[in-house]
Amino acid sequence: MSLIDYGVYQGSVIGFASQDSFGNHDVVELKNVISNGRFGLFESKQINVTDLFVVLTQSCSIKGSKPKNIELVQLKQKTMDQLQQEKQIHKFDGKDYDELLLRVDQNIFSADETLITKIPKKLFIKAFNDGLVTVKNRIDGSDHKRLIDWRLLTYRREPFPDNFNAPFKDYLGTTGEWFSNFLSELKEEIDSIRVFITPDDIEDADLYTVSFCALLTTGNEDIKSKVESNMSRFIEELNQIEGIRCAQHESYVETEGEYIEGVNYAFTATFDEFTFENAAHMREFNLQFLCY
Repeated sequence: MSLIDYGVYQGSVIGFASQDSFGNHDVVELKNVISNGRFGLFESKQINVTDLFVVLTQSCSIKGSKPKNIELVQLKQKTMDQLQQEKQIHKFDGKDYDELLLRVDQNIFSADETLITKIPKKLFIKAFNDGLVTVKNRIDGSDHKRLIDWRLLTYRREPFPDNFNAPFKDYLGTTGEWFSNFLSELKEEIDSIRVFITPDDIEDADLYTVSFCALLTTGNEDIKSKVESNMSRFIEELNQIEGIRCAQHESYVETEGEYIEGVNYAFTATFDEFTFENAAHMREFNLQFLCY
């Protein structure tokens, strides 16, 4: 049987089949292979019977014959008390590229970049054949997107200019902390926040003009109204920061040549309303452009 036959896809959550067999020879050998697949510095980190593993390899590659290895990230369970004491709640948003928090079956798990591993595909199939591991769940929807972004954007993110990035980061950690919570609350209704910033190629400009648009997954009028209200509050607070000017604020006066035809200056837009031209001018922003 293939991994697909066992229900293994990108985002599948894998766990040990039985606590009783956790100490037997075959499971110990499997644990050693998982540990050896990490970067050398992190091989010694423990694997516990309650740990889970999320498949990162694309489903088409799992199904194909070419890839020799399957990439997994190990998940370790955490409690809400631990997270609050350690002030780690923000890691649900994927802001921290060292660690991501995910919910699986109402439990909270931590995905740590040091626990990403590769396991030979043939050995992984054998582990399923022998009943050592099983598919427990699957990460899907917005959590799946967050998981893959967390893995990829470590290398691909293009930070905002420094003179904008620094005060904006301070805002989100203080007065604007509510905005991060708001995005988390409506993560199914808000696909992403799209942002236009100018100048975007000068790190130390004295003034940056910005525009933010929430791209909605629904045309529901109540959701739209709620998002627009919160975006208005966000723009009002952001406009008060020295060196930042919001094009959507009522006090905004256009500088000659500053208006860009392809920018969507609305607080919200649906997929039908947001054009390819808008996308060319406005970066996707899920807090991943900030360097933490």
